[in-house]
Amino acid sequence: ILDMHNILWKSFEAQLESKKYLPKFIINHFLNQYKIEEEKAWKEFNALITINRIEDEYVSKLGTKTIYIPMGIEMSKWSSQRSYNKTKKVGYYGGMSSLHNQRDALVCYNSIMPKVWEISSDTEFWIIGSNPPKSIINLSKEDKRVYVTGYIKDVKSILKDMSVIICPWQGLYGFRSRIIEIMAMSIPIVTSEEAVAGMDIVGNTKGVVTAKDFDDYASKINNLLSNKKLNRHYGSENKNFATKNYDFKNTYFHLPNSLLKIINN
Repeated sequence: ILDMHNILWKSFEAQLESKKYLPKFIINHFLNQYKIEEEKAWKEFNALITINRIEDEYVSKLGTKTIYIPMGIEMSKWSSQRSYNKTKKVGYYGGMSSLHNQRDALVCYNSIMPKVWEISSDTEFWIIGSNPPKSIINLSKEDKRVYVTGYIKDVKSILKDMSVIICPWQGLYGFRSRIIEIMAMSIPIVTSEEAVAGMDIVGNTKGVVTAKDFDDYASKINNLLSNKKLNRHYGSENKNFATKNYDFKNTYFHLPNSLLKIINN
């Protein structure tokens, strides 16, 4: 039984397309080879564990048996009391060892936050995550509105002060547990549709607000910064939804019985 966690040829596609010097026909050739080999490999397993609805549908159409088990968190450890400071704080949350996260943090700073600052000039921008490179660290030295935390033993102590979290992720597949952690802490999130695709979130909680472009991100962030009642309501919706759907007992605890059914058959 294979625990997938992603459709790898889709990640490979993004990597190839980032190499602007490669001709399209070469990208298509390598991508097609990778896709064929990955889907061939799936057939060597009795079942695949999927963590994302879109992944599950994709694999199921190929005739492979799937077990849908979304990722979960130990909710009691993330249900910290959120603080409501007068200072407006917008955060980006993600491990800075990842090039993907480094890029997203810079997108937030360069393309989203300037539009937020046009309306809310006193807002702080926090980049929360371990191992930030110098290019990220230097932002806090060059701009007093920016704070870069680096590694924090208890990241909840920083997150609980955030007014809004931004996640401008690109890529449909996989599962972003950081989204669930933020929801568990009663904090509203402004994110891309791709970031939460296949996670059963869109339409089920108002606290995860999707944005289409940089102006849309800034507008929705500023709305949540200026409307404290709405901010708290959205945060509360997030916590309730995360607790109901993504606590360990509602995700991973279903896995043993699912595996036993396959083994017994």
